[in-house]
Amino acid sequence: MTRSLPLALSLLLAPLVACTASPSSALTEADLASIRATDAAWVELATAGNFGALVKRCYVEDAMLLPPNGPVAKGRAAIEASLKTWPPMKDLVLQSDEIVGSGDMAYGRGMYSTTFLPKGGAPIAEKGKFLVIWRKDHDGVWRMTRDSFSSDLPVLGG
Repeated sequence: MTRSLPLALSLLLAPLVACTASPSSALTEADLASIRATDAAWVELATAGNFGALVKRCYVEDAMLLPPNGPVAKGRAAIEASLKTWPPMKDLVLQSDEIVGSGDMAYGRGMYSTTFLPKGGAPIAEKGKFLVIWRKDHDGVWRMTRDSFSSDLPVLGG
């Protein structure tokens, strides 16, 4: 009986050990740099209004954009169409407070701020938070597969 207890324990613990991520599968500095570069490209291309290049550079083919107060945009063409409905932006800042992952998947959480410039209207300051799921694409570049964000400001007219 005493010999079977260690065997039973090892059989019970084996699945737990197998499910634990090894340190070698954690994100590397190169992975983090690629994710940060994609964030920087998003800011640069969004403020330039170059949404075609933004979507190609920053989102995987089957990505989804989950904006507040609007439908989910599925795929690059729908994401580009959704982004084109936004007024121009200036002073856009993305601050990633957390990037965690392993292998070819990661998530990021952070805050954003910008100023929208609606045609014929006064500038609108906006700030909020985001949650992004990242995937290392076929070319080794980290791109967003799911992108969700929401404002910290109260709903107007509600």
